[in-house]
Amino acid sequence: MDAPLIELKHVYKSYEQDLTVLEDINLRIGKGEFVFVNGPSGAGKTTLLKVILCLERSTKGEVWVDGINLRRLSNYKIPYLRRRMGMVFQDFKLIENLTVFENVALAMEVCGVKKSVIEQKVDQVLKSLGLEIKKRIYPRRLSGGEQQRVAIARSVVNDPLVLLADEPTGNLDAGRAADIMSLFNEISARGTTVIFATHNQELIRSTAKRVIVLDQGRIVN
Repeated sequence: MDAPLIELKHVYKSYEQDLTVLEDINLRIGKGEFVFVNGPSGAGKTTLLKVILCLERSTKGEVWVDGINLRRLSNYKIPYLRRRMGMVFQDFKLIENLTVFENVALAMEVCGVKKSVIEQKVDQVLKSLGLEIKKRIYPRRLSGGEQQRVAIARSVVNDPLVLLADEPTGNLDAGRAADIMSLFNEISARGTTVIFATHNQELIRSTAKRVIVLDQGRIVN
């Protein structure tokens, strides 16, 4: 069996007052695999994604990404790891004083990509998400669904090794949600590992993907 791209071994995440959000998580995800993380609100889905992205450190256990043990990764090296990963947050995290184009382009600029390449790739991604006519607009003038699509564009523009998505269709209508799923499927087909957290059972049933079910911080399937 090939080595997994992502592996969690007996991972726990606790906060103050003995609040355990993740409990004994054991998980292996291969390169190019598309995995749903399902569960009710408060099940630990967002925390699991943050631990994989190294936005938060696990309390116990080991988290491996592409052969790197995140518990041993210095704070200095974390940003370099994240440049190879994309994350779609529930609250978008767009920069208000940058246009749509600039928000998406920033993800490539920090990686030192040439300006000509940035312009071509950003335009391509914005068009695929129906945002080409919005590229000079600032986030405050966009609807919630449009802001979500900008956040998705920013996360995929670099063709990341891993794409983590936290309820990325939560603010979208059914048609746009189907478009986003098609885009994520295309990204996965190109070799990107996709971890898609959602409580939407209908969305999960519409595809034949692996599903990991979380409940009260534990994997239950």
